[in-house]
Amino acid sequence: MTSLGTLSYAFSRSIKTMCKSFFSSLYLSINCRTKKIASMVDLPGMNPNWFWVTLVNLLRRCSITLSQSFIVWLISLIPR
Repeated sequence: MTSLGTLSYAFSRSIKTMCKSFFSSLYLSINCRTKKIASMVDLPGMNPNWFWVTLVNLLRRCSITLSQSFIVWLISLIPR
């Protein structure tokens, strides 16, 4: 009777330890995916051409927006 109780106790502890480690690793992996560890954005002072890069990006976005608006406008002119 004692050996069965010991086996059951050892098995119970083993399962408990496995569950704890599984949930700890699951929490850690989810936590690492949701947190930003490092940012890849350069500071403006570190890039001497930051003004021109920002201006080009702004113009690129404006041009994409205008071209999409123009396409929608052209489609609205087609008679149905």
